[in-house]
Amino acid sequence: MVIDANLQDPPEWIPSLLERWREGYVVYATRTAREGETAFQRGAPPAARRR
Repeated sequence: MVIDANLQDPPEWIPSLLERWREGYVVYATRTAREGETAFQRGAPPAARRR
């Protein structure tokens, strides 16, 4: 299981994700909302990936 070290991904999701994985599902999580983040926080990760 891989999650962001800065805990951007909620650790409380881990048990339910593992449960589904054990049932044979391919599991991944995608956030649909980014409440509380500034425009800089939303824009910095894509900018860091551009080289």
